[in-house]
Amino acid sequence: MSDARIIQRGVAKIQTTAGSLDAFVGIAIQTLKAKQSWDAQNVKDFAGFEFGWDARNTHIIITVNFKLTAASQAVAVTNGAFLSEYAQVALSGFDLPWLNTTGVGGVYTGNWCYHEGGSIDLSNEQPGGMEISLRKFKDPTQNSAQFTTPS
Repeated sequence: MSDARIIQRGVAKIQTTAGSLDAFVGIAIQTLKAKQSWDAQNVKDFAGFEFGWDARNTHIIITVNFKLTAASQAVAVTNGAFLSEYAQVALSGFDLPWLNTTGVGGVYTGNWCYHEGGSIDLSNEQPGGMEISLRKFKDPTQNSAQFTTPS
């Protein structure tokens, strides 16, 4: 959701963190960093040269930094609570489609997983802030499995 107040000329660019996280209503996202990663296995020949490669568990981890803001003080305080382990977080409204729950091209679909916890920064001089880490697997089945409780 690009900001209509920003007038672009020359080259087009993505320059906002416009979007929302359902677990934190009304926050002001400051930065969002993403890193794609996978587990790699390589096969080497007798001389040590690689000739076979496998990539598994492809996923993206995003780190979201935001200010603990909201339409009311009560909701701002609620936003300052840590989520439960492996909580589902739905993202929507971002310019880059793979960030949203709909994913892109049938991959990176579904919710993000709060998988490593977060941190809260409080100060007397500025609004409180929070940083969280979220993970989403490329494979939709694998991604949904991280939210399934075994019976």
